[in-house]
Amino acid sequence: MKQSDLRLSDAAHEDRLLSHWFATDNEEQDRMISTHYALKSFFGGNVLDAVKHCLPFEQGIKILDIGCSSGAWVLDMSLEFPHCEFHGVDVATFVRKGGLPGNVKFHQGDVLQKLDFADDTFDFVHMRNMLFAFEVKDWPIAVREALRVTKPGGVLQLLEMDIRELQCNDKLRRTYELFYSICQSQHQDPRMAVQLENILRQAGADILQIDERMINCASMPGLAKKRLLWDIERGLECMISVMGPHLELNGTEAQKELVEEIIQSITDADYESSYKGVACQKKVKKIK
Repeated sequence: MKQSDLRLSDAAHEDRLLSHWFATDNEEQDRMISTHYALKSFFGGNVLDAVKHCLPFEQGIKILDIGCSSGAWVLDMSLEFPHCEFHGVDVATFVRKGGLPGNVKFHQGDVLQKLDFADDTFDFVHMRNMLFAFEVKDWPIAVREALRVTKPGGVLQLLEMDIRELQCNDKLRRTYELFYSICQSQHQDPRMAVQLENILRQAGADILQIDERMINCASMPGLAKKRLLWDIERGLECMISVMGPHLELNGTEAQKELVEEIIQSITDADYESSYKGVACQKKVKKIK
């Protein structure tokens, strides 16, 4: 499967998307595909261990990916579990060159509105990398909607990055402080991952597993490091273009130099961030 086969259309998106840090063009979709394989490497697969033990994937179950973006997770999973039925939903219209696998369907929809699925439809619901798609207030709404379409006894898995402060030189520290300030102005939290467990518990779900994987580029093996740094660099290019005027960076060359400096610092310094995966189970309704 080629990266060029996975694309989102350039159709008009929800106004809410305009507040995103990242572009929605083909290069950004390639970045998301790279992110998919980096995360698969970090976690040793697409599904947390507790989820594998809880659900009969080999027998065939019904699965939904919310915010499916490039469709990489759905398409990869459909090859791993050909007996399962997969659905991906995103606010953008998904377009794939060539035919889709017979067990895959893509839909347009917004988890912050009501998804076009009945209650208790899916055995497994997956949602990740929504850190800059949601405001802080949106998270409980999204989780409740994800659980609504999950069957009683079914599983919801969330995966998000915890973006910690760069403890390097003054310039990079100031860059992070500005980044954090802009996030706050957009009502977003770059450390939202630490709140996922509490949000799920408040929604009435039972926690099955919390899996936090530390990310340290200085000690990371070759291929995973290469994928992650490429992913970070592409993301930084988008973010610095937003932050550039506030940092008094005039022109693309100055912005490029800052991106390179950040990448070098992340590579050389003992900087650690993390990805947190949380799996929960929807309670089975008690028969009165």
